[in-house]
Amino acid sequence: MNKIIFTTLMGIPSPDTGGPNKIIFELLKFLDYNSFDPYYLSYQLQKKVNVNYTHAEISNMKLSFKKNIGQVLYENAALYRKFVSSNIYLNYYNKKVDKYFYSVMNSYPKIGIIHSHDTFAGYYSSTIKHAKKILTIHSKGLQTSELIGNLNSQSYFMLKKDELIERERFAFNKNDIIVFPSIAAKNLFINDLEVSNYKEKDIRIIYNGVDVDIINNINSNDEIFGKYNIKIEKGCVTFLNVAQHVRQKNINLLIETMNILINKINYNCVLINIGTGSLTIELKKLVHKYNLDNRVLFLGKIPYDDVIRFMKKCEIFLMSSEKVVFDLVILEALSCGMCVIASNEGGNKEVIRDGVNGYLFDDLIPDRIVKTIKGVDIQKVKKNAELTGKDFTSQKMVEEYQILYNECLRLD
Repeated sequence: MNKIIFTTLMGIPSPDTGGPNKIIFELLKFLDYNSFDPYYLSYQLQKKVNVNYTHAEISNMKLSFKKNIGQVLYENAALYRKFVSSNIYLNYYNKKVDKYFYSVMNSYPKIGIIHSHDTFAGYYSSTIKHAKKILTIHSKGLQTSELIGNLNSQSYFMLKKDELIERERFAFNKNDIIVFPSIAAKNLFINDLEVSNYKEKDIRIIYNGVDVDIINNINSNDEIFGKYNIKIEKGCVTFLNVAQHVRQKNINLLIETMNILINKINYNCVLINIGTGSLTIELKKLVHKYNLDNRVLFLGKIPYDDVIRFMKKCEIFLMSSEKVVFDLVILEALSCGMCVIASNEGGNKEVIRDGVNGYLFDDLIPDRIVKTIKGVDIQKVKKNAELTGKDFTSQKMVEEYQILYNECLRLD
């Protein structure tokens, strides 16, 4: 039995999150347990996952009370968030993280493969001897840039910028195989890291996938609106956006778009956002400024099944992200047959064919988004959207990773 560690810097495998831990969740769900003996490792959780685990048990992995309460306080208490974002605390905290990973990484019995899902986890995994090392890079370019983009802790990470970039460079150089979830992800990272010898690395593209069977089995009904106290009047077009409240998602552009549609051209619509983040208060102030409090609705973080139910009942999925790697929510929306309108950026261009299975807008400005919205034909793209979802399944993604794992073990 070949031992394999799936690792990220933070978090737990979950269908309710995005990025690396959602992909690890899918890998654990469809992995061949007759061939592989998996472990999961992050700063929050260290766990052996065995063949007797059901899918539900994987999705119910929990943080300890101490770590969970810290996450809740960060999201809801401004004073606590300010304290844990201070330079003094972050310096202390990151020394703890270093000590933890250096200790734990070499405590495992003989490992066949360690599969890291972010560059900082890949940095720590480089210390493990006698294991094949795979690094999947999901970030929008350098992970350091994403950390600096967090306004709460920006000053600390600016001070540490050079050190963090060198860690990412070390991870890129020391891992045996580098995987990206799209060509766009590869180009963003290599350009940001300014790598000149990347052609010497073993680099693969394995597209992310979603569990289409799970999506198809989630029932669709109008009660989802009532559950969240949303009233949709007849003739009202329902837009849905699922995104964290961070700069790169450009939710402010969508609010500006709603202002034009509703207040200037009397377009009857509502925008529902699912997500949280450091910009929530700022975004709500913008909504209030335009008197759109009843037309732009923030639901926060909700269960995955309810996200899918909204996708099945809303008409248009709207995303204005920049530096797009490969948005899983767009795959989920397509699988639900939604009319997707997205920025003509990065990974979106590898999934959406304009006017065939969705729509792309070129410029990240509200007027361009409005023009695209006014020209959509929802029924025209619906069937092709569903077919696209079937091309990007979790099962297919896991099969490609398992081929890679077996290749690594044969070469060992």
